[in-house]
Amino acid sequence: MHAKVKPQTNLHIYGVASCQGAQDRRCDITPDLLKGSNLTRKLEEQGVIAEWQNIFRMENHAERHDLVKMLSALSGSVAQSVTQHTRFAIVGGDHSSAIGTWSGASQALRNQGDIGLVWVDAHMDAHTPQSSLTGALHGMPVACLLGHSAPELADIAYAGQKIKPENICLVGVRSFEAPELQLLTKLGVTIHYMDDIRRKGINEVMSAAIEQVSKHTKAFGVSIDMDVFDPVDAPGVGTPSQDGLLASAFLPVCKTFGEHEKFIGAEIVEFNPYRDRNHKTELLIKDLIAAIFH
Repeated sequence: MHAKVKPQTNLHIYGVASCQGAQDRRCDITPDLLKGSNLTRKLEEQGVIAEWQNIFRMENHAERHDLVKMLSALSGSVAQSVTQHTRFAIVGGDHSSAIGTWSGASQALRNQGDIGLVWVDAHMDAHTPQSSLTGALHGMPVACLLGHSAPELADIAYAGQKIKPENICLVGVRSFEAPELQLLTKLGVTIHYMDDIRRKGINEVMSAAIEQVSKHTKAFGVSIDMDVFDPVDAPGVGTPSQDGLLASAFLPVCKTFGEHEKFIGAEIVEFNPYRDRNHKTELLIKDLIAAIFH
């Protein structure tokens, strides 16, 4: 009688139970909610063998250094998954988690080549500590990854820039402030606004974005802020923005990520369960992960 062989894990899931970087700080329960709602079972039904690795938490949500400590731990774990050639999914929490996620991915591949990133978000998230009026860190991760931030954040994993401007592409933008646009324009970052998507279609825009971030890189990933979707499809977010992406249009193109040989992982953030209606946003997150990694 042969022992049953356990299927090999092909996806590591990490949770980031923190909303310290946001203004509405109620999105920190997201990872625990998703873990308790049979996310891995849904993925297994789609042929994805996923395992929860860790849910990162802050000891003191009032302390900035605790956030830096948590993001540093996240970066180390992501680097380990990439080194093991296992794809990863990050669920959180506010978008400041991206600082840890993509710093870790960049560190793992640093001696092999650059990393690329498709940033799918209603916002640019490109404020610096000097330009931000609120000081909310979830509005700064793009600038940080490009090397423009406070040293304790910009130097997570290793000192300095993690992603070159030509290797990051923003998709779905429709809400931003002048200093963010000035910085990204100065650096030459490509931005696909919602108006571009309405004119060209999401298939053409996403195809161009993936081609750009994968062309001169060793690997690439995608970071999705749930507020990129129209509030009709994703009401459970901290900073909703009207006239966004429709889930019915975006989900079919998600398979393009998982099918690409250079794709290493995805991050899905800013889900606020307290603002959700009829579990619409929660169910959309599950559908996104299944579509990307299927």
